[in-house]
Amino acid sequence: MLLEKLHPRVVYLPQNRPVFSRPAPPGDLKHTALVTGKSGFFSLAHTWAGRLALQGRDVHILDCAMRFDVFQLADEAARFDCNPDILLSAVTVQRVFTPYHILEAVKDMIRHPPEGITFFLAPLKQFFDADVALEEGAYLLNMFCKMLLEINRRGTALFLVEKENYPHPNFPSVISKIRALSAPIWQVEAHGDAEMLPQSRGLIGGEAAASARARVR
Repeated sequence: MLLEKLHPRVVYLPQNRPVFSRPAPPGDLKHTALVTGKSGFFSLAHTWAGRLALQGRDVHILDCAMRFDVFQLADEAARFDCNPDILLSAVTVQRVFTPYHILEAVKDMIRHPPEGITFFLAPLKQFFDADVALEEGAYLLNMFCKMLLEINRRGTALFLVEKENYPHPNFPSVISKIRALSAPIWQVEAHGDAEMLPQSRGLIGGEAAASARARVR
């Protein structure tokens, strides 16, 4: 795939970095990127959403599993001595709680590409719900991935923020497809040993770029 040729690497971020030394979000994203890990990745996504909003970017959040935390955004505003209302006015939040609602939200993104950057929090969880039959879920996940490819084709900036594993039979197939179409992939890890990621890679930019540490595969 073209995106794999452009960004063939996975960026590893240690989970226990202080908030101020976290890497700045890539503000020039024009496709789908994946933020994942066992823990800490939702916190990183909130940090990035807050910082992008403070930079004047429109930020849209699609919350599929009650992962949005308005207090984390307020804390981010406080760190930069900014009125939280100013930050929050640049952020829109939509909650979607069934696979069909999720697909409809993605269809709407295709029909009306949003300005700014969208964060999709826990988009896969609802597809693995016990009320969703195995074959039905596989079919819907395949539709979801096809829609993500269309979003990439249209140049829409989208962060998929999702845990690295689910104990569900449909997970290995869908995560393989998502990892193939996502670039870069930001993997939050629990350990702190890492090499310096060269700033010239273009995956980390802006504030804290020089001090952000990551291992690239």
